[in-house]
Amino acid sequence: MGIPEPTAPSVQTYGNQLGPTVPKMHEKVSQLMDQLGLISQENDHLPSKIERIASSLEMQTEIKDQGMSMQVNILFRKVFGDVDKSARDDSMPPPYSPANEPPAAPATAANSMQPQQQQPSSMPGHAQPAGEANNVHVHVPEPILGKIDHADRTAKIVCPIAGHPAFDKGEYFHEVGCCCYYEDRKTGQYNPCNFIFFPVTLGCYLGTLCYQPCGILCARKFPYFGDCPFSWQRVSREFAHKHPDKVKTTVRMVLVPRGHRSRIILEHADALRQKEEVAMTLANHPGKAICKMYDSVKFFAGYSYIESTLGDAEKAVRIKFDGNYIWVDGQEMVFDVAFWQYTEGQPVNFVGNGPRGPAVAGGGRDWQVNQDGTISLKHDSKWVLGL
Repeated sequence: MGIPEPTAPSVQTYGNQLGPTVPKMHEKVSQLMDQLGLISQENDHLPSKIERIASSLEMQTEIKDQGMSMQVNILFRKVFGDVDKSARDDSMPPPYSPANEPPAAPATAANSMQPQQQQPSSMPGHAQPAGEANNVHVHVPEPILGKIDHADRTAKIVCPIAGHPAFDKGEYFHEVGCCCYYEDRKTGQYNPCNFIFFPVTLGCYLGTLCYQPCGILCARKFPYFGDCPFSWQRVSREFAHKHPDKVKTTVRMVLVPRGHRSRIILEHADALRQKEEVAMTLANHPGKAICKMYDSVKFFAGYSYIESTLGDAEKAVRIKFDGNYIWVDGQEMVFDVAFWQYTEGQPVNFVGNGPRGPAVAGGGRDWQVNQDGTISLKHDSKWVLGL
C-alpha cells in the first residue's frame, strides 16, 4: 500500500486555526492598500497583497521569514506610525488619518478552549446575541479621511523668461529662473534646448517687456505683470524641499483615477443628484469644502474663469447639477477640465463664457454624480474629481 499524499488544509481549516486573526489581517491589508493607492486585482490572495505592499515600501528584507500576521503588523506600523509622527504643515489641510481598527470577531470553536472576553462585531451581517443588544456598546469605525496628492507649489522667481513654462504645464526648479525650468512637471526631465536657446528666449522676454502682448490677448490685462521679474510661478518639489519658507502651497480640484486615495467625496451627493442646489462640502475632509480661489473673474483666450481651491466649509461654493453640467451659483460658469486633457493631476476649474458659451457638451464639462459620493467624467468614468 502506498502512503497517501498529504493534502493542503482547506480555507475553513485555516480560518478555524487562526480565529479572529484572519478578518483583522484583511482589514489592515485593505487599509494599507488604500493608503498606498494600490488597487486589489482579481484573484489577489492575502499573501500576494502583502508582497505587493512590501514591494511598494521596499521592505521585503524587513519582513522576510516572519509570520503573515507579523508581516502585516510591521507594514501597518511603518505606514500609519510614520503618518502619525510626521511634522504637520499648518498651511496644508489636515493630513490623512487611518480609521480605528474594528474589534476582533467572536471566538470560533477552535479557539474557544482558551478563556477570552467576547467582543461585539461591527462587521455587517453579524447580529448581536439575544439579550445583549441593550448591554453591549457596538464600536463603529470612524470614516477614513481624505488624502492630498496634487498640491500646487509656487514661489517668486527672479527672471521667469519662460513665463508659465509650456502654457503652465511646466515648473521652475531654481529661484533664479532663466533656463532652469522643466517643460513638463509630471516627468521632471530637463530639456537641454532650454540652455541652448537661452539667448533667443531672453531676447523675446526683454523685447516684449515680459510678454505684454500675450498678457493683453490672453489675460486681457494691461499692463500684464504675470511674467514680470519676481512674479509667482510654479516650482518643483525639490525646490519646495530646499526653500520651504519661500513656497506657497495651494490645493485645487484635479482629475484622479477612480478609487484613488485623494478622491473627494461629497457630503450632499444625494441632494445634488436630485438636482438641488448644495454647498460643495466634503465628507472625507471634515470642515473643508471646494471654494473659489478668488472672487474676480479672469480671462484666457476668450474664456472667463475662476480657479478652484480647497478651503473652509463656510466659504464653500454652491453648485447645482442639471444632469450633465455642474453649475456654479451666482455665475454663468460650469466645472471644466483644463484644456480637456484627461490625465492625473489635470486642474478642474469654473469656466464661463467663451466662443460657444459655458454649456459645451462632448468633453471636459460633462459630469455624473455617483452613488459613492464621487463625481466622474460622463464620457470617461475612470476619472473622478480629487485633490
